[in-house]
Amino acid sequence: AFWHQPAWLDTLRRKENVGRIDSRLIFWSNLGEIYNLSDIRGISPLKYHKLDRLGEYPLPLRWALLNVTHTMQAKPEPGVALTAVSPINESIVPGEPQTAMLYRLDAPQPYAWMVHQVLPVPDEQAAFSQLGTPDFDLTRQVVVTGMLPEAVQIPDQPAQVEVQVRRAGFAQLQVNTATAGILVISEWDLPGWQVLVDGTAASAMTANYALQGVWLPPGQHIVTWRYRPWQVPAGIAISLLTVLGTAVFLWHPRSIPAIYRQRLKQPRLIYFPLQFYRVRRRISWRLFLLLLTLATWALRIPTISTQELRGDEGFSFLIASLPLKEIASQLITIGDPHSPLHYLLLHGLISVAGASEFVMRLPALIFGLLLIPLMAVWGRLVGGRVVGGFAALFTAVSQTLIWLSQDVRSQYTLALCLLVLASILLIHACQRQKSFWLWAGYAATAATV
Repeated sequence: AFWHQPAWLDTLRRKENVGRIDSRLIFWSNLGEIYNLSDIRGISPLKYHKLDRLGEYPLPLRWALLNVTHTMQAKPEPGVALTAVSPINESIVPGEPQTAMLYRLDAPQPYAWMVHQVLPVPDEQAAFSQLGTPDFDLTRQVVVTGMLPEAVQIPDQPAQVEVQVRRAGFAQLQVNTATAGILVISEWDLPGWQVLVDGTAASAMTANYALQGVWLPPGQHIVTWRYRPWQVPAGIAISLLTVLGTAVFLWHPRSIPAIYRQRLKQPRLIYFPLQFYRVRRRISWRLFLLLLTLATWALRIPTISTQELRGDEGFSFLIASLPLKEIASQLITIGDPHSPLHYLLLHGLISVAGASEFVMRLPALIFGLLLIPLMAVWGRLVGGRVVGGFAALFTAVSQTLIWLSQDVRSQYTLALCLLVLASILLIHACQRQKSFWLWAGYAATAATV
């Protein structure tokens, strides 16, 4: 509902047998996420390492491996048979002109296909090299890592493969083959994929360096692929245990949060051995926070400027580079949902210190460091020093928060700091009778978030 719906998008959605697309970075946004398209490109530096390495292959081979059926280009790619489908005269940003064309590949490689000429190789590097040789024929040959269950024979008639159902994480195919062979599917060979042949679990193999394959005997088969990583049920179990543990903790009368107490007390936490209390009382609270903040700095600073700007970071730089009086109006025009505070702060920083990756990511790092003592204070208010210490520790080593502290988009770590600060002010305001300034500070901080 938010994003502009250009005319070329309707043309693409009306077409049948649309596989993946290659937007070729015609637009700065992630088309796959915005329009529910299977785009092989994106705007994030986080990607499967084999996808990044496929860039070393010629473009036709890369497109064939990834089941690309359409591409967007300013001019047609030489050496590839393309048919113009729809002109792209407008961007996804209203009022922004664009000059490109949506093309359809004349002979795209299907999503799944049977192959009967097998080229076994010992390891991943050998598979990558074999796939890139000039005489390799993707339609007739397959490179397989490991041993085969039995020999395969080339049939007189090509096998028939029909994709019955295909959606994210699931595919069901009907295959009719006269001789045994390998069914190749254009899905990554990531752990978590399961394959069923006629309802019975089968063993998937790595095919063509980065894809998946399964051996099929002669006959007609229903092959089902489904993505079932073990992390999903494990995450559900951890979440349920966390909810259960929280409920047990809150049920106990000694664990009532400080916001409901008449006056602030240092609560004694239950379920911890007495010796643990004796040890922690000998540790300086301030020294602990100082050392933890230094450790947080060490976890974030070494690689803060090693990665080039990703798409959203580049967008922040472009907006912050505008004249100061145009930033807010430009954000309103394009419909950016974020607060202008981040862009205004970045504009002032660039004006003073320049526009290097380190300088532009420094605010996110500073807010990420401030989050450590804020979490410690919040945890100490609601549960004592032990809770505050663990809250600060988990914040320091969180992989997500480390990444956010190395990002130009500092509004995320800033919002976290303001959110925790608002919670602290709210607790103090509830504990004191004359707390006008605390309530005012809470209101201002919450509004800023």
